[in-house]
Order: sequence, then structure tokens, then C-alpha cells
Amino acid sequence: FTVQGTNMEGEVEYFKKPWFVTFIMFLSMTVSLLFDRDLWRSQTSKLAANLIDGSPPQQAAGGMMSWRKKVLWVGVPSVFDILATGLGSMGFLYIPASVWQLLRGAGLVFTALFAVIFLRRKLYGFHWIGVTLCCGGILLVGLASVR
Repeated sequence: FTVQGTNMEGEVEYFKKPWFVTFIMFLSMTVSLLFDRDLWRSQTSKLAANLIDGSPPQQAAGGMMSWRKKVLWVGVPSVFDILATGLGSMGFLYIPASVWQLLRGAGLVFTALFAVIFLRRKLYGFHWIGVTLCCGGILLVGLASVR
């Protein structure tokens, strides 16, 4: 996946996606599960008291959620994150990087909508003004990229 662009001198330059850095990011997130497992086992430790907000662990219907079940709950969104990263990287091939980055701002809009719909959060007027401005910016950038 290589993208070409023109620099300020008019010369063609190539951009290669740093796949290795992306791989290291996901690898480090996976390694952090080992730290989390130790923290999960020692919920009463001094370290856990400093890292956790002090509220009691969430109780499932049959008792406390197991670490394995917690990892599965986190793993499903992680798969979608990996998929989104791959598809977003492929998007670089079809649209300019500046347009791709600005259209990524649509995540803010969906986050706000999902917070209202699924989490029953109340957004105040200034939140909605921000979401509206973001939608306007996304619309303008999208229209500007149409050839």
C-alpha cells in the first residue's frame, strides 16, 4: 500500500504505511493483558487500589466475571478495531490523506449518537452544537473531494 503525492517543489514522493508500527501497537496491547491478569487476580492489592476507582468489582449474575470472559468482551471490539485499521489504511489508496483524516472525524458523531441511544446519556446544547459543527465540516470536506 503505497500512496504518491506531490511535494512543494513539484516532485513526486511516495508514502509507505508504517505497518510495522501498527503491528507493534497491537502487540503491546496484547502484552498489556498479562499486566491486567495480574491486576485482576489481586484486586485488593495497593496497586489495584491506585489504578481502580475504588468501586467494588462488577458482579455478574453468577458472581464476579472471570478474567477470560472479560478478555472475550474486550476482544470482540478489538477485532473490529483491527478491521477498521486495515480498511482505513486501504482507504488511503482511493482518497487523499487529508480527506481521509477529516472524514475520520465522523467517529465523533457516531460516538455521540451511540452514547445517547445505547447509554442513555444526555447531551447538552453545547454538545449538539459541536456535533453539528463536526457534521458541517465533514460535509464540506466530502463535497470538496468530489471531482
